[in-house]
Amino acid sequence: MSNYMYKFIGYVSIVSLLLVNPVSGFCQIEDSALQVSGSEIDNMVDTVMGKQELEFQNSVEEQAVGDKVALRQFIIDSLQISFEDKLQEIIDSVRTFYENKIEDESAVRDVVIDSLTKAFQEIDSINVMYSEQVKTLIDSVMNLNTRLLFPSRGIVPAYDINLEDKYFSYCKMLKMEESKQKKGILKLRGGGENIYPFQIEELKRYLETFFPEARCDSVQDFLTQLYIRKGDWSKAEFSLLKFIHLYPNSPLYEEVKSIRSGVFQTEKSYRKDSDYLMSLIGTIPAYPNMDIRYFKFVELLKGFPNPEIKRRFIEEAKKFLQVYPFSPKSPLVNLWIGETLLKNEQDQRAFMYYKRLMTFYPESDEMRIALYRNGLIQEEKFEEYRNAIDSFNSLIEKFPDDTLAISAHYHIAKIADTYLKNWEKAVKEYQIFANSCSESEKSISALMRKAAILASEMNLIEDAVATYKSIDERYPDTPGAYKSIILSGDLYENHKRYEAAIAQYMSLFEKYPESDKSLDALEKVAAIYRGKIKDVDKTIETLNLIIANFPNTKSEAKALKQLKKLEKSK
Repeated sequence: MSNYMYKFIGYVSIVSLLLVNPVSGFCQIEDSALQVSGSEIDNMVDTVMGKQELEFQNSVEEQAVGDKVALRQFIIDSLQISFEDKLQEIIDSVRTFYENKIEDESAVRDVVIDSLTKAFQEIDSINVMYSEQVKTLIDSVMNLNTRLLFPSRGIVPAYDINLEDKYFSYCKMLKMEESKQKKGILKLRGGGENIYPFQIEELKRYLETFFPEARCDSVQDFLTQLYIRKGDWSKAEFSLLKFIHLYPNSPLYEEVKSIRSGVFQTEKSYRKDSDYLMSLIGTIPAYPNMDIRYFKFVELLKGFPNPEIKRRFIEEAKKFLQVYPFSPKSPLVNLWIGETLLKNEQDQRAFMYYKRLMTFYPESDEMRIALYRNGLIQEEKFEEYRNAIDSFNSLIEKFPDDTLAISAHYHIAKIADTYLKNWEKAVKEYQIFANSCSESEKSISALMRKAAILASEMNLIEDAVATYKSIDERYPDTPGAYKSIILSGDLYENHKRYEAAIAQYMSLFEKYPESDKSLDALEKVAAIYRGKIKDVDKTIETLNLIIANFPNTKSEAKALKQLKKLEKSK
């Protein structure tokens, strides 16, 4: 316990003395009250502090024996009592007493109040400091699922030692057992009972019961030996890799690594992957914590080159989450399961595993990915469009600056546009996406679609043209800019606003004369003058521009031909 904590207890003890018998308490210090210094009060506190420390340690030693549930509750209750009700009760009582009851002993009061004020300030800082530590300690106790270590008493296992000893003896017998041959006439019917599946099942049950405690390393090795004896090479490979990842501190480690793993070099089944496997087992780090070792094993399975081994990924990932639900790596493992299920086209299971992640780990970084994935599943797989929008909006609300939130705006716009026909929402979301997206092609595509909706669905022609113009302003001299100017001209032309259309087309030719769209723009201008406005002089002028700027092209030849006809008709 911190010195601050004991000093706090010392102050509380002195105050408690005064509260229990204020008259006699003051009589004891009245004669020397005015001479009492801060250091003397500290000495009094330190004396009480030492007694409190000894009593507290003895109390911990007496109550620390037992299972982890009792210890956990003891720690939680002790800390809560120390820092919550009692503290507030004492502070309130002392302040009330000294402010209302001893006004006539002003000299004594001033000395004591000064000291207590200093103490209260110290207590406040302690309370702030320890509130976080209390939370951390409670979390640690809640997450404790392996063993409780007390230096003065050794290791207290989180399982029944007697039960484990009997179970382990049974496992040793299981490993040695071989199938019996039937006797007499039954022998003619073909051999004895196949005991192998039963052995594997029983050994696995030990691991399910005691992992990661007890002698799981030995039992994992028993499994490996049975697989090798049976020639079940895929399972032997899996079991060997699991042992080497999980039990680097086992006394069996070197034997397994050097002898058992020798099958990778001697068995035909491993011939193709022998070098890879031997290199792998030789480079697996010995991580200090079991949850990290298990995580690394699960991570290996996720991308393992052997499909038979890789198929075990989800099974082991689920076991990891069961044994280490609050490991720092658990949100990522949960996410991996969801992504694997989604890749396997198990959409609803993936959806639920993403929901699981959101439930168990709402503060994790993976939360944003789970929200996004579920929005996509609802949109693309379930066709639950409004629910998808809710998921995307939740992502945007919780992670507004994340790149996935930007993509979420696009998906909302797409749903509102394609399925809900909510044009106002679609236009709004396309614009938000375009403003946030750093990729020009996607931004241009969103603005193009926004302009099309404004024109065709909402009949807001000028707004649509303004949107097209914004593309040229944001991304000048790009294919998107060229196309947007052409489309704005087309829009005016379709609404018989020919002069406005000509202005747009000519702006493209004048601004980007080298672009592949400038010829198209001039041809459109010539067509409007000739067919819509019937202005021969402007038509001839435009045709001459085509001839001058695009020599030796089909467009030049076509323009020359049209020019001759117009000159004859004049």
